[in-house]
Amino acid sequence: MLLIAVAPVLWAKGAIALIAFAATLPAIRVMVGPLRDLLAGEEDLNTDSLIDQVGVTDVGEVRNDFGRALVRVGTRELVLEVRCREGVITPRGTEVRLVEYVSSGGFFWVEKVHN
Repeated sequence: MLLIAVAPVLWAKGAIALIAFAATLPAIRVMVGPLRDLLAGEEDLNTDSLIDQVGVTDVGEVRNDFGRALVRVGTRELVLEVRCREGVITPRGTEVRLVEYVSSGGFFWVEKVHN
């Protein structure tokens, strides 16, 4: 009997909560809209799209058997395995251009950017 008397009160509280939630949806949409546009602008990256990108070395020296570079693409900063064909590229922070991707080795050939 008590349950029957309390049921309308519980139903009313549930209805009020549902209405309050529905009322917040436009505000949530306004707040999330710019983030959606920002994130939608990112495109999928592949190795071909990285060719000719410029980055900076992330190690003391890049050789023909070892190296790493930081490359910024849009809002992303990628850490890539890199190698140089001739000599050694030093010091850390030197600008390099991605020239070719070697899929069998999982690295990019790079060349030093001459300013």
